[in-house]
Amino acid sequence: MTTAATRALDRHMTSVAFLPVGRQWGNLRKICKEQMFSTPRLYANQGLRQEQLQKLLQYVQECCVNGRAVDIGQAAMVTAINLMSKTLFSVDFAGYDAGSCEELEEIIRRLMRAWGAPNVGDYFEFLGLFDPQGIKREAEFCLGKLLAIFDGIIDQRVASRNSQARKTDLLEVLLEISDANQAELTREEMKHLLLVSTSSKFLVSPDFGQVFEKWKIFNRTKFCRVKLNIN
Repeated sequence: MTTAATRALDRHMTSVAFLPVGRQWGNLRKICKEQMFSTPRLYANQGLRQEQLQKLLQYVQECCVNGRAVDIGQAAMVTAINLMSKTLFSVDFAGYDAGSCEELEEIIRRLMRAWGAPNVGDYFEFLGLFDPQGIKREAEFCLGKLLAIFDGIIDQRVASRNSQARKTDLLEVLLEISDANQAELTREEMKHLLLVSTSSKFLVSPDFGQVFEKWKIFNRTKFCRVKLNIN
């Protein structure tokens, strides 16, 4: 069953998470199984996870040396965002400087809140037409922002593929599948697969237990800033 928030921008028609079982769902599921969440890919990304954890440790050490407070929630969010962006696009989206990832963090926070919020329109169909709580509008706004970011990244990658060496990230794999058979993977489906992968990177990661424990605490407290003074 889909909710008004998960139907934002017709996501239920292009996302493997909500499609009914059929040919389209089968194609996307195959890509997820063989390319996105396969054991070899998880092992291949182990170095990236270790690299991001090392950057986090270096940041904490620098704060210790300089006597600065460590914003645990912010540091965990930056690490999670960069793990995701490195795996998908081979770039770091954020830095540990204050405010470096506030916009993306805010979009993700608002989207997750919209997806998880109880909506009276899901229980009373006639109310759903009016979206009295504004949950669907909020989901459409945040989802549109994220998909626009993905659009820009895809455009840049396509433009640079002929002049630069091919990368080995997930985006390159999806582009190769789409080039081989566009009917198997359209651009809209590609963006929603990237969205699924983005969500999974935030919620589950085998070597990221401690970071995501901090992130879950961060989320439960509505992204309040928790300051830890290190002498």
